[in-house]
Amino acid sequence: MNYFYLVLKGVWRKPLRTLLSLASIAVAFLLFGLLQGVNASFEEAADKSGADRLYVRNKVSDFEGLSIAALSQIEAVPGVRDVAYQVLFPSFYRDPANSVVAFAVDPARFFKVNSDLVTAPEKLAALTATRAGVLVGAARAQREGWKVGDRITLRSSYWVNADGGRDWTFEVVGYYKDKDEKINFLTNGVIINYSYLDQARAFGKGLVGVFLVNVDDPAAAPQVAQAIDARFANSSWPTKTETIKDGVAAQLRQIGDIKFMVYAIVSAVFFTLLFLTGNTTMQSVRERVPEFAVLKTLGFPDRVVHGLVLGEIFLLYAASALLGLGLAALVLPVLGSGFGIAAIPSSVLLAGVGIAAVLSVLTGLMPALKLKRLNLVDALSGR
Repeated sequence: MNYFYLVLKGVWRKPLRTLLSLASIAVAFLLFGLLQGVNASFEEAADKSGADRLYVRNKVSDFEGLSIAALSQIEAVPGVRDVAYQVLFPSFYRDPANSVVAFAVDPARFFKVNSDLVTAPEKLAALTATRAGVLVGAARAQREGWKVGDRITLRSSYWVNADGGRDWTFEVVGYYKDKDEKINFLTNGVIINYSYLDQARAFGKGLVGVFLVNVDDPAAAPQVAQAIDARFANSSWPTKTETIKDGVAAQLRQIGDIKFMVYAIVSAVFFTLLFLTGNTTMQSVRERVPEFAVLKTLGFPDRVVHGLVLGEIFLLYAASALLGLGLAALVLPVLGSGFGIAAIPSSVLLAGVGIAAVLSVLTGLMPALKLKRLNLVDALSGR
C-alpha cells in the first residue's frame, strides 16, 4: 500500500482550501524568517565583538558625545593598549532609502583597534593624505559600483557643513573588508577622516561620538572600564564604559527592544496560525469521517489512520515552511543590505523547521483524538 499516495490525495482533496492554507502558513514563516533573521543577525554581530574591546560613550546621552581631549586621559589608564575614536555620519546616497553607514575616524587608530577589518597599507596612507578621502567597504563598493578615483556625494541626515548644506563630497581612495570575508554593517559602509568632518561641520567641533578601547587583558576589562568611568566621574563629560557587545546592545535598545518585539510578533502569528490550521484540519477530518471508518472496517489499525492524518499535516507544513523560509532567504539580503545583512542565519532556518514540526504535531492532536473515539456504526451510517 502506497501510504504517501493516500496522504497526497488527502491533502489535495479540496485544492482551493489547500492552497489558501499553504499560503497562510508560508506567509507566517516568511514573516518569521525576516523578523528572526534581522534579530539573529544583530545578535551575531554583537557576539562577534571581542571581549578585549571596550566602548566608551557619554553617560548622559549618546547625542552629547565626548570631548576629543579625553583621548590622552583614556590612554593613561592602566591596562589600556590602544584607543580609537569615531563619529557616526548618518547619510544616504542619491535616494533616502539607500542609507550609508559612515564613520569619521582617525584612520591609523581605527584600523589598529578594529583588527578584524583590513585594508592595503597604501590605501590607508591614501586616506590619511587625502583630506576628503573615503575608504569604502567592499560590500558597498560592489553594490554601488564605486571605483578608486570616483567622487561621490553623500547627503547627511544630521551633519551640516559650514556652508549650511548637507551634501558632502568625497573621493574614493580605496577599499576595506572583513578579515573573515563576512559582510556586516561596517563592510557595507564607508570610513572618512575625522579631521575633515571636524573642520568642515557647522557644530559639534572637538567632539567625538565614542571611544573604542582595546585592553591588554580581556579578563581585566571590567576593572579597566571602571577605572575609565572613575576618571571622568566628576568631569563635564561623564562616561559609560562597557564591552562592545553591550554597547551594540545599548544602541539597539535605543531603537526598541528588538528581541522582545520579534518574539511577541512571531508568537502571536504562530498562535493564530495554530488556531486556524487546527480548525481547518478538524473540518477536513469531519468531512471524511465515513472514509476513515471504511479504512478501519477494512482492518487498517488506528496508528495507520492517525498516521495518514498527521502525514497530511506534516506535508502541508513542510511545503509551506520551506516556501516561506525560502522566500525569506531571498528577500532578507535585499531588504537588509543597508544594515549589512548578507544572508539569513542557518540557525533561523533550523528553528523554522523545528517550529513547523512542533506545529504539525500540535495541529494533529485533536483530529487524532477524534478518530480514536470514532464509532464505526455511527460513522458508516452518516450519524
